[in-house]
Amino acid sequence: MKIDLGDKAADYLQLSSLATYLVFAQDEVKTWAYNRSGEKQFPPGPQVLAGTDASISIPALSIDLPLIDIYGGIDFD
Repeated sequence: MKIDLGDKAADYLQLSSLATYLVFAQDEVKTWAYNRSGEKQFPPGPQVLAGTDASISIPALSIDLPLIDIYGGIDFD
């Protein structure tokens, strides 16, 4: 996670063709989402979403992706 939200994020967020950058936690229902708005730059920090009732908005694809759909069936014990 340190790499994905650090150096890797810094590199990916400079790509002009990238509209959304997502990082998913492996030990809990949580994600960090960067969404570019139009041709503008990414926000200075990610939107943090957590819990099975949270949903990731991906404007470039015109979808909302519920975290329960991503993490469904995963046991974190």
